[in-house]
Amino acid sequence: MDSVSYIERFRQTKNQLRKNHNFLLVGIDVSKNLHVACIMSASKDIYHKKFRFSNHSEGISSMLSTIDVIKQKDNYTGLVFALEPTGNYHKPLANYLYNRGHLVCYVSSVAAKENRKTIDGRWRKNDPDDAYNVADLLSQGKILFYDLEHQKQFKQLKPLIILRKKLQKRLCSIKAKIRNNVFAQCFPEIDSLYNQIDTPEVIEILKNFPAAEQIRNTSFQEFYAKLAKTGRITTQKKQRIYNVWHKAANSIGCSFNAAMELESKFILQDLELIKLQLEKIDGEINHASNTSEDYKLLLQIPGFGPIYTSIFLAIVKDIKKFNHSDQIVKLAGLDLEYSQSGKYHSKSRSSKKGNALLRYALCGAVNGALKHNDFKVLFEEQLQRKGDNKDTRRILKVKLAVKMIRIAYAVLSKKEPFDIEKIKLNSVKEPVSIEREG
Repeated sequence: MDSVSYIERFRQTKNQLRKNHNFLLVGIDVSKNLHVACIMSASKDIYHKKFRFSNHSEGISSMLSTIDVIKQKDNYTGLVFALEPTGNYHKPLANYLYNRGHLVCYVSSVAAKENRKTIDGRWRKNDPDDAYNVADLLSQGKILFYDLEHQKQFKQLKPLIILRKKLQKRLCSIKAKIRNNVFAQCFPEIDSLYNQIDTPEVIEILKNFPAAEQIRNTSFQEFYAKLAKTGRITTQKKQRIYNVWHKAANSIGCSFNAAMELESKFILQDLELIKLQLEKIDGEINHASNTSEDYKLLLQIPGFGPIYTSIFLAIVKDIKKFNHSDQIVKLAGLDLEYSQSGKYHSKSRSSKKGNALLRYALCGAVNGALKHNDFKVLFEEQLQRKGDNKDTRRILKVKLAVKMIRIAYAVLSKKEPFDIEKIKLNSVKEPVSIEREG
């Protein structure tokens, strides 16, 4: 099934759900072994409120057979399935239904939670109620497009990105152990000298001198020779090495023992393994991305490095499924929220009700873009106009992230290379308006 026609089919169905009563609706509460389906018409005539079927082909086929009987009996012309994403358990069922030509969509967990309270005035959560809740949202047209794995242009990209995110989380945990388990006991003063705890210098210290007492028992020449091998020698680096050696002389760190020695070795092994795994994944991500024209176009935009570009494409996928860039802004959770009542107007703030991974990539792209001279000049001009302070910088960065989305959308939609001159021209004609964020 062509992905574009599938999107159009979804849009048409969503628009017709509340007007056309010839649809048969199936809301499914997904679990690991046993699913529950609520089968009803668009006018909310219920045929089965709790049809249970097992999570294998025979069970799903029994549900489809039941649906076919209902369709033939009452002459329904349309059929829509909706489910609430549940970890990874919903994916096999959704793909199975899609492969048989059925329209599959999903409902937001936030919408499901709020709608559950409106059904009978009580907050109850069980499988039949959840299935009916999903079907009720479907009848209201409150559904979202479900992007199936084999529809994606970069079908291998998103799993790699998710795996990379998990490894990054483990890497952060290991770095925290270096700070909080090893150095916090044996050399607490070193923490103030290094912002990044996994730099080559720190790793060399952890390998050879994990405790301050070991540095105290080493001459400065020997200590300097070990750390000098970790990279280019600068005046700043020389001073830092001396400061480490000097602080170790007066450190309050505990004496090094066998348990600490083993722990530091294990942490180093884990750190080296994670970094090797990340290198391997980055290579796979690059291999999955670099044959794409969209990937090459996005790389031309300042700030869009290989990883951030891959994340953007893995989440956004086919640009044709978006009618305008504001839909991507909402997908990233960068759309503004506010409340208004009478004379009261709250401060606007980013909703953050979107894809956190996409938001992370855009924040990284913004920081990268600000290293580019043209973007930096435009950013500084806005700061001077609005006042340079921490709050304004944060707001401007959010606005720049939205601007990056609009640039990426224009580049991918028109298949044209990025042109910084157009950005400058637009900035002169239409200064960026900044709405206050809390």
